[in-house]
Amino acid sequence: MRFSKSTGFVSKSTGFVFKLAGAFILGAGLFANIILGDDIRLAPGTPILVDAGEPETVLRAVRDLQRDLKTVLGMDSPIIHESGAAKQKPMIIVTGTGAQTSRWRDSSLKGTEAHLLRTQGNAIVLHGSDARGTIYAIYEFSDRFLHIPPLWYWMGLIPSRMPAVTVPADFTLRFDSPSIRYRTWFPNDTDMLHPWLDESPARYEAMFEALLRLKFNVLDVDYISDLPKPSRGLRWARTCRDRGIMVTSTHTAPFGIRWMPGWEPYWRLVRNQEPPAMLLENEGNFWEFWRYFIELAKRERIEMLWQIAFRGDFDKKMSLTFPDAPTDEKELASLVDRMLRDQIIFLRNSMGNGHLPMRSVLFEEVGQYYSDGTLTPPVDPSLVWTFGNDKTTMMPYEGQLKRQPHEGQPVGFYFNLQYTAIGSHLAEAQSPKKLQQVLALVRNRAGGSLGELMINVGNIRDFPLGISASGSIAWDFDRFDPSAFIEDWCARYFGRTQAPAVAGIYQDLFDAYWEPHAPESYAPVERQYLFTDLKTARYIEAVLTLLSQGVYDGNPIKHPYWQGSVDPQFLGAPDQLSAILVNNEKMIARLDALKAKCEACAAALDAGGREHFNSTVLMPVAFLRASNRLLNGLIRAAQMLPDHPAVAARLAEAKREADGVVAILKAGDTGEFSRWHQRAGKYGFRSRDYATEIDTLLAREADGQKLPDNN
Repeated sequence: MRFSKSTGFVSKSTGFVFKLAGAFILGAGLFANIILGDDIRLAPGTPILVDAGEPETVLRAVRDLQRDLKTVLGMDSPIIHESGAAKQKPMIIVTGTGAQTSRWRDSSLKGTEAHLLRTQGNAIVLHGSDARGTIYAIYEFSDRFLHIPPLWYWMGLIPSRMPAVTVPADFTLRFDSPSIRYRTWFPNDTDMLHPWLDESPARYEAMFEALLRLKFNVLDVDYISDLPKPSRGLRWARTCRDRGIMVTSTHTAPFGIRWMPGWEPYWRLVRNQEPPAMLLENEGNFWEFWRYFIELAKRERIEMLWQIAFRGDFDKKMSLTFPDAPTDEKELASLVDRMLRDQIIFLRNSMGNGHLPMRSVLFEEVGQYYSDGTLTPPVDPSLVWTFGNDKTTMMPYEGQLKRQPHEGQPVGFYFNLQYTAIGSHLAEAQSPKKLQQVLALVRNRAGGSLGELMINVGNIRDFPLGISASGSIAWDFDRFDPSAFIEDWCARYFGRTQAPAVAGIYQDLFDAYWEPHAPESYAPVERQYLFTDLKTARYIEAVLTLLSQGVYDGNPIKHPYWQGSVDPQFLGAPDQLSAILVNNEKMIARLDALKAKCEACAAALDAGGREHFNSTVLMPVAFLRASNRLLNGLIRAAQMLPDHPAVAARLAEAKREADGVVAILKAGDTGEFSRWHQRAGKYGFRSRDYATEIDTLLAREADGQKLPDNN
């Protein structure tokens, strides 16, 4: 890190600082004050002083710091627990609550998760107002001084060796409490993540470490259960406990449990009886069932952000779970309203605590009840009303923005960076600026009381910029600058020299997507609807089905949910496929130019930087280009029906594009991620083998089995 005493500007490969209104704003959008002076040199083997009485969660992060120091300086840094053992040599002091380090603490540091890095005498002090704040201070040091940014592991970045670490003698970097209390990460839709994590303990730990390095503080583990054995969610919750991370459950899992994974095992294994029928008239059984899982969280000492909810199983209609559920929507809303209030009372009585952190995610039909005014969740300062996004726009529903929550009632937002139906799965599409604008809409309706930001993203490798931006937005919302953030982020991972070029590529990528639907006037947010990679997959599948049937249809999307993903009238086209063909051609032209920019930028990077640039930036651009060329090729083939020779010629061209898509995904997988996209099934590309399906169609031609005529 290099400090200019004359200008107050901080320059380093991993970040930069702007001076603004007498304070300094880190490039990541985080507030800090910097005081510059002489240098302290931390040589290889610099000791780390930490009181042995600090929480184990802090000591775990200290061991990560010890690893980082060895990686960069090439020598073990001893961890010492007695202040006298450090003598007069430069050292790193980690302090939160321990008596051995109390004289190094700053009494002005107050508030939840606040933290401070400063030099004091011959030491650099990493101080937190609480355990999590202390953990954040530790990882902040690794980022700012060792040049190990939060997603280093996921980006394939190898930290550089340094002869020593230099810190100004009069250095202070202070982070006050975050703008948003609960910063939640929901690793959902994990077709690639789960099998990859399970292959090694180091990979597993990397996810939790990344969460803390990015200053999230809650992990949504879906649900927790020990029946008949610990569920994945319970195993994750235990790791969160040991790492200092809060735990929550998904919007269909009140008190940490969903109906179907939990109901039958509870009654058979705990109560030794046949499960009672899932009927609303048997409500007393629900409370008994829920009590077991509240007690499970207590036994496991899990720090919970309790989910308050009443819904059917796994996003299904209430009647599919409860046969005696009312059919009238107002009656259903009234039922949910009562259950939410009763659940809060039940939880507080069970825990013996009146100030428990709680949230209620207003998703699917519950969000609709709130929007149409038939449901008002309990007004409670401990309960965050977390609005779910509209699944096609990733924005709040119109009704959510029309209603005004009670003064002081905290609200939150559940934002899908990655979405399984028609959203993004393998390439970033929702920009930091869009997320900032959407959150501003929610906050403005709630009078500034933002209590939670939850991001839904499981394919961490494919969404590093969006995940990082979400953490920074949630920490210091008012000072977040999307353009400055992107350039700083690019500097951290690709170097200061190439940062402007890479930042420009990201902006061009976000601008390359086209808008297939008219924007909603109720929300002044840029680029609401985007033709993302799963829309491409859905249409490829629809056109392949059309080709197998041999009957041309310009509007092949019949699914009631996906059908509205392209509006031909808005686009001035006669049908869906014509609209896609024209607009994809424009997108492909933009991606052609962007791919050339990527290749020029890659050539200017060193070998190490080039590898993770190609995997993280060039690959998504090439993938989007090839996949949309594939879709357009299939559309052109379908338009040739019933001219079978012409269809076959177009299919042969499309087959080459299908092979190219797979090759691009494979080429982006290196090192620890050498088989990452081989598992990209279930939701998008590779969920079906498009190349093989095209081969089947071509084989029918070659064998004389003509594709069926329109007649």
